[in-house]
Amino acid sequence: FFCGAISECHYLNGTERVRYLQRYIYNRQQYAHFDSDVGKFVADSPLG
Repeated sequence: FFCGAISECHYLNGTERVRYLQRYIYNRQQYAHFDSDVGKFVADSPLG
């Protein structure tokens, strides 16, 4: 099995706007993520 987290920064409009994403994965399935545009964690599956 695999359990991990992937962090990403997306730069929009140069460096004026930055979007941060952190994705949580278990067995190759994303179960939750954090989106800086939303400002909170969101469940993507019943496990999350």
